[in-house]
Amino acid sequence: MRLQPFRNLNLASSTIALILLGSGLSTASAQQAEKDTAPTNADSPVAERVRTLEEQLAAQNSKLDQLQKTVSQQQQAIQAL
Repeated sequence: MRLQPFRNLNLASSTIALILLGSGLSTASAQQAEKDTAPTNADSPVAERVRTLEEQLAAQNSKLDQLQKTVSQQQQAIQAL
């Protein structure tokens, strides 16, 4: 019965491999869950970039409103002529 120690070794190494694989998967799942549920840091570069883009969009909307008023005034002036 010399094969018995190798069988136990093979079973032990398989068990260790499964434990490591399982812990690796649970760690990956935990990291993904943390990313999905992590609160947004207001000082993060992404948040800062979003805030900057929102400000630029608001400025562009304001300029568009002014241009629409100007075009409307010009159309009224043309019709008055």
